[in-house]
Amino acid sequence: MLWYVTEGTVAADPLRDVALLKATRQPRLHQFIARRVISAVRDDEAAGEPATNMLAKALAEADPANRARILRGILIRPKVGRCR
Repeated sequence: MLWYVTEGTVAADPLRDVALLKATRQPRLHQFIARRVISAVRDDEAAGEPATNMLAKALAEADPANRARILRGILIRPKVGRCR
């Protein structure tokens, strides 16, 4: 349920949501936020570099379990019919 509240804001402000990615303790949100940030960066290249840099920093600072979730969100494409 928490993702449905968060999802709309991620595309609007990827930088703020990378900060949320670092702060959240919800395992699935790591994957979902990372996926949505990458998608937003692809759509708006002007915001891409700062958001990508913050995502890389969050990835470097994350513990191994969260790092795996973030990488999964970045690398694995969702199934057709689900959120992009």
